[in-house]
Order: sequence, then C-alpha cells, then structure tokens
Amino acid sequence: MALEEAAINTKLQELGTGWQRHGKRLVLCGTFRNFVDAMAFAQAITPLAESQGHHPDLEIGWGRCTVLLTTHDAGGLTEKDFNLAKAIDCIR
Repeated sequence: MALEEAAINTKLQELGTGWQRHGKRLVLCGTFRNFVDAMAFAQAITPLAESQGHHPDLEIGWGRCTVLLTTHDAGGLTEKDFNLAKAIDCIR
C-alpha cells in the first residue's frame, strides 16, 4: 500500500543526503570519478535489491548512476522503497 504524504515526508528526512522525491519516486543522483566507479556502485546495489525482492531502475553513464525507486504495483512510494534507500545509504 502506498504511503500517505505525511509518512513520506517523515521518511524522506530519515534518508541520507542526496535523496529527493520526484512525484511517486525516490531519486538519488550519484556522481563518481569515472564509468567504472559508477558501475561498481550499481553492482553493489544488486545484492541489496535481490535480498529485499525490490528492484530499482538504474540509469548509468560516465561518472554517474541515478537510482529511481517506486513500488509500481502500489502506485507510489511504500516501505519497500524507503527500506531499500536506507540499505543503499549504507554502501555509499
């Protein structure tokens, strides 16, 4: 079930720096020294996503990796999104 606005705003404040809300998605735009480091960050997210059964959209380019989180079947942000965001915070 999608979270209500008040819960989303509270949970967003609990995340590390850089996370933003864009509509029904949480977005983190990471910058890195090069393509290899951006890919390494994306690869580090893989086991987290697999263990939680929740998979972000990733946009990777030279020196950047953008993480986009939403729960499609709930039509918005859920606990799953914030749990994965917190796990991602632990690896960056």
